[in-house]
Amino acid sequence: MNARYKRLTVCTTLLLMFSIAQVYVGVSFAGSVTHPQRARATQDVGTLVTSGNQPVLVNGNNALTDATILSGTSIESPQGVSATINLGRLGRLDIAPATSLRLEFSVGKIRVTLLKGCVILLTRINTTGTVETPKGVAITDPTKDDVIDVCQGDRPGTPVFNQGAAADAGAGSGSGSAAGTSAGTASAGTASAGGLSQTAGVLIGGFGMGAMIVAALVVPCDRGKRPSRAVGPPQCR
Repeated sequence: MNARYKRLTVCTTLLLMFSIAQVYVGVSFAGSVTHPQRARATQDVGTLVTSGNQPVLVNGNNALTDATILSGTSIESPQGVSATINLGRLGRLDIAPATSLRLEFSVGKIRVTLLKGCVILLTRINTTGTVETPKGVAITDPTKDDVIDVCQGDRPGTPVFNQGAAADAGAGSGSGSAAGTSAGTASAGTASAGGLSQTAGVLIGGFGMGAMIVAALVVPCDRGKRPSRAVGPPQCR
């Protein structure tokens, strides 16, 4: 009786080890494929929000809320219209009315060339932001979430840095904070979806593993046949 019990224990242990190995490989593969795609989707483009959904000029063409903003884009807001560019995990750019600029961004970097007008640049941790004017440059601190406020007059005079002038000029779409929060929530939602997918994979694998263990316990091993040479978990003798 003890010999039969030992053989059954060995069979169950081998099945358990084989199932765990399959679940681990499946979850690791899924994680390595989806994460880079998610990063590219949130960092390569920006999303425009304008006050009252009024148009601003993007590369010389009228653009409204939800327009996609690519790196290297020229943006000009008319009198009375402010805007916000949400850049996902990089940060956010708030633009005051009567502002003209060029926006460039990549992983870990945001660069604003301010020709005239006012902007507020918010950068997230691990992102360096710069606002360049004809007479000076302001740079954010990449070791933390940081904000810079810059205004440049029509003439190439001395710009105003971090004195609240851009906020006073009405930089932002009027719902810039809400828009930024929505962008952060969307990123978190994407990350949660990825986590749920992996969790589902583990649960499915766990159910399969449990079924194999139950089968091993309920159905006794066939001791009358030699082990199979097929690839898979070893069979008991």
